[in-house]
Order: sequence, then C-alpha cells, then structure tokens
Amino acid sequence: MGLVASGIFTHVLYGLGKLRLEHANTVTLRFWVTRCLPVGVCHAATLAFGNAQYLFMGISSVQVLKSFTPIVTAGVTFVLLGRKESLRSSAALLALCVATATAARGDSSVTAFGLMLALAGSLAEATRLVMTDFLLSGVKMQVLESMYYLAPAGGLCLLALGTLLEGPSVVARGDQAKIWANPLVFFVAALLGVGVQLLTTAVIQATSATTLKVGFKDCLL
Repeated sequence: MGLVASGIFTHVLYGLGKLRLEHANTVTLRFWVTRCLPVGVCHAATLAFGNAQYLFMGISSVQVLKSFTPIVTAGVTFVLLGRKESLRSSAALLALCVATATAARGDSSVTAFGLMLALAGSLAEATRLVMTDFLLSGVKMQVLESMYYLAPAGGLCLLALGTLLEGPSVVARGDQAKIWANPLVFFVAALLGVGVQLLTTAVIQATSATTLKVGFKDCLL
C-alpha cells in the first residue's frame, strides 16, 4: 500500500502542476527499465522476504536479525560502488555485530528457513538501497521526483506478485472485504507508507545507504 500510495501521490502532484520533473528527458523508457525497475524489484523482494520471516520466527528474532542489514549494505556498497565506510561507520557496524550476535544467541524461535529468509531480505534491501543511492547520486533528483519514478516500479512488482501468489486465497476467504470494512485504517497505513518513502529517499540523498541503516538500527538497539 505504501508504494502504490506513493506512486499515486506523486503522480497526482504532477497532474496538478505541483511537481516538476526536471529529469524527464533523462528518464527514458530504457533508463527506467535498466535503473528504476531493478530498484522496484529489489524493494518488492525486500518486503516479501521481510514479511515472510514472521511466519517462521518470533517478532523479536526477526527484528534482531534485521540489525545485520547495515553490515550487508556496507558490503554491497563496497562491491558495487567501491565506496569504503568511514572509521565512525565501521565502529558502528562492529557494535551492531556484537550486539546482534549477543541478543540472538540461544533464541529458540530462530529457524534455518527463517535465517535463509532473513539473509535474502537483507541482500535485497542492501541492493535496493545501494542502487537507489547510485541513482540519486548520479542524476541528483529531488525526493518527490525520484519517488515519481521508483514507487510505481516497486508497487507494480508487489501488486503483480501478490495477485499471482496470494490473490486466489484472499478472494476465496473474502479477506478483500476487510479493506472496505476498515477504510480509515488502511488509508492511514497508506499515508504512513508515503511518509516512510519520503524519509528514506531523503536520508539516502543527504547521506548514504549505509548511514540510513546504521542510524535506524542504532536507534532500535
């Protein structure tokens, strides 16, 4: 909902003349397919793997394991962009490793399949953040303009995948009626999703992908 709502929000702003697309000539169909769509695919994979973890592990275990994402992000950033972390960031990553390993030790709710999902989710998230970082640093888009191109890519991927894999069971159980029964709850959730996309993109643009994950995980710890 967050990605779809973000796409609708930015396109409505553009339709009302409140959003100027300064890089419309740069973002051709080829550019969107080769740069924006892969970000959307990774974003969809991140959310899919991340949510699936809750089916196989406890909430606390999932949150603790997600603390490894900044470490994976730093590794992917170095491999794809050749960017090394500062001494301060490296120290923060080391602290995360120690704290996460200590917190996860002896947790009986951690399963092998759950760990695989956690690793896949971290890799997808790290790749998405690094690719977003590369896109924003190379083109210098404003936050809303980048959302205009990126949010629909991720939203379409998730919508297509969800419709294919879970759509029949949702319709069979009649779960789609919950949306119409609780419109305010779903509307607020969608607005929160827009806020998350705005803040995430703004932080990546102002700093880097690793800084985003380190700062967020430090707050959790």
